[in-house]
Amino acid sequence: MLLTFSAWSQEWAEIGATWHYNHWPGNYSVFTCAGEQMVGGKLCREINKSENFDLWASSYYVYTYYSNDTVYFWDFDSSVFRILYDFGASPGDSWYYVVNGQSWQHPNDRDSILTYVDSTDIININGFNLNRLYVHYSLVNFESPDFNPVQWDSTGEIIEFIGDDNFMFNTYTLDETISEWHSPKGLRCFEDSTIGFYDFGIVDSCTWWTDVSFEEQDAIHFKLYPNPANNTVVIESAQSLSGMLEIRDISGRLIKELDYQELIDISALSPGTYIVVIRSEGLIGRKTFIKK
Repeated sequence: MLLTFSAWSQEWAEIGATWHYNHWPGNYSVFTCAGEQMVGGKLCREINKSENFDLWASSYYVYTYYSNDTVYFWDFDSSVFRILYDFGASPGDSWYYVVNGQSWQHPNDRDSILTYVDSTDIININGFNLNRLYVHYSLVNFESPDFNPVQWDSTGEIIEFIGDDNFMFNTYTLDETISEWHSPKGLRCFEDSTIGFYDFGIVDSCTWWTDVSFEEQDAIHFKLYPNPANNTVVIESAQSLSGMLEIRDISGRLIKELDYQELIDISALSPGTYIVVIRSEGLIGRKTFIKK
């Protein structure tokens, strides 16, 4: 018999829960439930966004509360709560909310964002059965003199207590605050104290960092050994390589840059996980290693 996770008294956005999302260009952002705050007469979970997630965002936090399988978020523009997710929805159900439209050109425009549930099933994550909603989002009633009417559609999968597997607000409006339209989206991994850690497998790790776009594929293939290593690591490749070599920490910060070489001295590095980046003739290759 399938059991939904609500049998374990799970809550949306447990304090300490984290979401790692893809972020343009070639970076990632972290949403973290940092605590609770009274907003609009409701005790809300405060979800903080890492500072690099959106240079134009008007807010670096989200306030949400959970009631009867439904997640509500605080709409800063209208000072009311809107439905973000209805985990208990059935095929054919829908909900919508209103947000600012193309605010950088038409600050008074308003968009209606419709979330429509196409189908549902159960997904097992770490031994727990969670409701999954297959939805599509529609942008309607776009009040623009240049584009009237406009209807945009996008799809998503909403997983119970985790949210949309693309982005927390997976909507294609032109509003900077709600849609984060310039982010390529994609939930890398999620973690809380009940569900535990779950990697969605779209990049090498939750904190993978690169200064190229996610569309660019690694074209340099090489082995890196030993791994873990103490003082040196060796690069072995069938390709003829030259150019530059970088060592970065797991957050992407550049630690060392040097001319390409097959034997790398890592004796001065502190213990931890690092990334070797090779750039040769316009190509790129990346591998992680652990310094003991």
